[in-house]
This record gives sequence, structure tokens and C-alpha cells, in this order.
Amino acid sequence: MRSLYITILLLLSAKLIQAQFIPDYRRAADVYFANEEYYAAATYYKKALFPKGDSLAFSKPYAFELNSAKGTNKNSISKEYLVYQLAEATRLYKDFGEAEKWYKLASKSNNGQYPKATFWYAESLRANNKFEEAILIYQEFIDANEGQKEDIEKATLSILSCKFALNQMRSPSMVSIRKLKSPVNSTGSNYAPLLKGDKFYFTSSRPVDIESETYTLNNTGHVKVKQKNTPYLNGIYELEGKPESTSIVKRLSFETNAEYATTAFSKDGSTMYFTRWVSKDKEYQVFYIDKVDGEWQAPEKLAGEINLRGFNAMQPFVTANGKFLLFSSNRPGGFGKNDIWYCTLTANGMVGNPINLGSEINTVEDDEAPYYDVATQKLLFSSKGRIGLGGFDFYESTGDFTNWSPAVNMGYPFNSSKDDLYYTPAEETGAGYISSDRESTCCLELFYIKKDRIAVNGVLINCDNGQPLEGVTVIYKDSLDTQEVKTKADGFYTFELDEPKAFSLRAEKDGYFSKNLKYLKGDVLKVDTLVSPELCLKPFEIKKPIVLKDIYYDFNSANLRPESLADLNVLVSIMNDNPKVEIEIGSHTDDLGSDKYNNELSKNRAQSCVDYLIAMGVATERIVAKGYGESTPIAPNQIDGKDNPEGRQLNRRTEFKVTKK
Repeated sequence: MRSLYITILLLLSAKLIQAQFIPDYRRAADVYFANEEYYAAATYYKKALFPKGDSLAFSKPYAFELNSAKGTNKNSISKEYLVYQLAEATRLYKDFGEAEKWYKLASKSNNGQYPKATFWYAESLRANNKFEEAILIYQEFIDANEGQKEDIEKATLSILSCKFALNQMRSPSMVSIRKLKSPVNSTGSNYAPLLKGDKFYFTSSRPVDIESETYTLNNTGHVKVKQKNTPYLNGIYELEGKPESTSIVKRLSFETNAEYATTAFSKDGSTMYFTRWVSKDKEYQVFYIDKVDGEWQAPEKLAGEINLRGFNAMQPFVTANGKFLLFSSNRPGGFGKNDIWYCTLTANGMVGNPINLGSEINTVEDDEAPYYDVATQKLLFSSKGRIGLGGFDFYESTGDFTNWSPAVNMGYPFNSSKDDLYYTPAEETGAGYISSDRESTCCLELFYIKKDRIAVNGVLINCDNGQPLEGVTVIYKDSLDTQEVKTKADGFYTFELDEPKAFSLRAEKDGYFSKNLKYLKGDVLKVDTLVSPELCLKPFEIKKPIVLKDIYYDFNSANLRPESLADLNVLVSIMNDNPKVEIEIGSHTDDLGSDKYNNELSKNRAQSCVDYLIAMGVATERIVAKGYGESTPIAPNQIDGKDNPEGRQLNRRTEFKVTKK
């Protein structure tokens, strides 16, 4: 009996011990989620959804206490909860392929506990370039949330963005982009590029070997141990030369208990500004560090009003002239979440009071990562609060810190359906570096981007002798831009377009009729060089007749024959291209017939030409018809008393001459 009792006791003890080590995946996932460890959270939500029998006891790989979770919902253990949380976790570490799958499942929940699942399902579709599907799901969300103004506004803006994205994909801008290779792009996030002199700086969260405290679970409970591990810590990295060709990347060493990002430099390069934070409180602040005798000193918090307790200040940028410091902050007085602010910066590093860049730049959502070109007065920044392709998009505005033009989306493929932010120019004109997670499931990576250009070339010649024309002003004009060049001795002109667009060219030179050319967007969509044929300008002098060589009439009549219209259409073009010019059209005959008859016939023939030009839109007051009959021959009608058919043919002519220009 005693033996049976002992056996039962041992069996019960074994069961209790076994139960003691059943892993609580749901609780572990909630801990990770509350501490913003979304990848780990997703892993354990999946384990909770799909447990594999008797798993090994839960061992925590990160340094959070199981009882340290903030806001853990201990009662929400349903399958619907796990699916929605898994969708949230995968979205927050930006694996939108997984997020799309789980939000789709969560959006079909019957209990209506997670109404936002439909919106985030649409957002995930959009991030995966499924714009047409996303539009349908956004509309479904709008229909189900009648009266929810803020939700409807967001979904409506997203629908407009999807339509914008579809249009951009059909007609991409002239931009080429390529991802930088390792070791610049490495494990973790790599972002915030900056080219300063002969050095390239960027931020990376790649693993760093440090000694730190971690927690493990064993049979006696929590044990704190010290071990060498490689956490993903944001730090500033430096390399010499172009990032496309370098193989040596150096981490700048500051305190080990903080993280660093987004560098900026004073005009002379002796002061570095950056974002600094400590992981446990996540309050971003702008710090600076001075270089003395070639060595960086200890970081110090920037003085002035930039860093406010309880609010973030981050992403500093200093203009090339050293006069302004721009940064992003969620401080009071803004328009939404993170806004872009600026303050004056003196030569000795003193900063003025922060000023918000205003509503042309900032929105109710996040507006971040400013870059300002002093020479062009163009501000490039990233925003989530405007019509765009998705996530953060790049926008451009022109201004002088007092007034700003409306921000314009940089288009596809400068932007993608994911996050695109942090720009710095490269050495080459029209090129730069950006950060984007367009090719990643989790993290920002560094890309080289260059605006491709379409060359528009041509040669201007004299219509009469075929020789190149020097000193012709050629004016390029599109809906936004006007440029002009003067031809040299070879008559050559060239312009560059940064994107396919409709445009016009106008060629002007004193003593010549001006000429206009028009090109539609389709003319330049499929070429990288648009070469115009040799373009001739016709010389003229006031009141000097110019013969229209191919003007024909019916015999003994003033009726124009169809083959005459080609030359008259050329004259219509001249009149359209030279709107201030006034002309006289004169008609002439040979000496056959009476003077009265020839005068009447020639006047009627000139009037036929005038009537055609008027019918083609030339203003009546710009044209006069005159008949000269046989009074002004240019060749003899007879030679030595014999008929001269060739001379008569030359005399039967129609001319025009400029009377006013």
C-alpha cells in the first residue's frame, strides 16, 4: 500500500513538474509586442496559433522580464486575437507580405472586435503594389465605418494615393536606381546617407559585439547572467571614397549605452550633429560633438529650445552655408505628428528659437528627414500625410524659409510603395543617395539614385543657302520651365529633359522669320535622344518681295489649284510663328492681255491667297492683297522680238513681302 501511495505521488509530481514548464507563447508574444520587439512577437504568436505538442520550455532570447510587459491583455487569448496581433506584429516590422495574409484573415472575423483589420489589410495590399485590390478594400472599410470622419478621411486619401500610384507606374519618371552593395548595406537597417567632402556617413543598426546582461529561465526561475552578445544598435558609420567602391566601413565610437543616427555637419566640418537616444526611454534628442586636434570629443546635448523634455527632436540637417539647422519634432505647436522645424545657426554654434516650416510642408501625419539646397532653394523631405505611392514618399518644395511652394511628389521610381526617406546629393549632377525598404521585408537600405535625362538636339541653317546659323536664340518651354541657348558657328543647340513631357522650341534671329516646333509627351517617351532634322530659318528684309514658287491657278482664273496649298500652309506657319508680322501678298502677270484685264486678274489672284490665309486663322488686319498686273516683270516676256516662255512663267508669280515686323 505504501508503495502504491509513493508511486501515485511520484506520478502527480511529474505531472505538476511537466505542467510547470508548458510554454506560454501568447504571454511571451505580448511581452515582446509591448516592448516593440515585433519580429520576436510574431514568432511567438505563430507558436501560440500552431503549437507543436510538448515543446521545450520557453527560453527568452531578449533582455525583457516576462512581468515587464506594458498593457498586456491577459484575457484576450482567442484565435481571433492571436491572428490580429500576428498581423499587427508583421506589419510593424514591415513584412507586408505576411501582414497582408493575416489581416485578410482578421478582417473576416465575425465578432467585429478588430474593425481596423480591414484598413490595415488595404494598407498591406498597397505596400505590396496591389493598388487596384487595395482600392476595393479601402472602399469596403469606408462603407463599414460611416460617420467615422477621421477613418474615412484616411481611407479616402489612401484611395487617391493608389490611383496616383497606378498613374505613376504607367508613366514613370526618368530615374535610375540601384541598391548599394555590402559592406554599406549589411544586416539590420542602413539609412540616412550623407556625403561630406571625401567621406560618406550613414546610420546602421547592424549587430555590434558588446558585453551585456541577459535573462534566461531555468528550473529555479530567473537567472541574470552576463554574456557577450550582438544586439542591433543604431550607430554612425564612416567610410572614405565612394560607397559603391569601398570595402572599409568604420563605426564611430561614442558612449555604449546610447544609440546614434542621422548625421549633419557645420559648414567647416568641425562640428557633427546627430540624433541620440537610449533604448529604454526612446526619447530622441539632437546632440553635437566637436572635433579638436583631429579627434572627436564627448557628445553634448544641443543647447537652446530644440530639445524639449517629453518630446522628440531628431534628424538634424545643416544648410551648406551654415545658417540654418532643420530637424523633425513632435513638439507642441505643429500640425500633426512629426513636423519639420528650423532655427538659425550662428558661426559659433548658437541656435535660435525653432520655427515651424508651415502648412505647405507639414501635415497631420509624419513629415521628416529634411534636405535643403541653398543654391536652388529646393527643400526635399519625406511625408506620410500626402497623396503618394505609400509609406514615406519624397516631396519637393521651393522656398526661402518664409514662403514655400506647394510640395510636389517626386514620383515613381524615385518613390516606392514603401518607405523612402533621407536624401543626400552625390558628386555627379542629378544624382544622390536615399534610404528605402522597397527591396526589403523589414529594413531600410541605401540606394544610389540618378535622374536620367533626354537630350533634345538640332541644327539651325539658313533656308536660302543651307549654311549653319550662328547667334540664333533657341527657347525651350514646357508647362513649368523655360530655358534658352544661343547657337554657335555650327548652328547646334541642345537641351536636356529630366522626364518625358510635352514642350515647344522657338528659334529667333534678327532678319529671319522665327519658327516654332511642338512636341507631345509621346514623342519623347521611347527615346533618350530626340534629334530634330535640320531646321531652317528664312531671311527677310522689310518690303523686299519673297516669291511663293508653287502657287498655281486655273487657266484664266483666280481659283487656287490644290497643289498651291503646300506653300500657302508654310506661309500660315510663318504668320503663326511671327504674330507681330504684317504682310502684303502681291500677284503678277505677263504682258499678254490688256492692262485692265491683267490688273484685275492679278488682284483677284492675290485676294484668293489672302482669303485662304484668313480661313486658316490669320487675322484679316495682318494681310493686304494687291494686284500688279504686268507692271513689274522680273524677266523679259520677249527676246529679240521672239516670245520667251520661260520669262513669262517667271513673271506670272505670287509674292509676299513684310510691311511691318
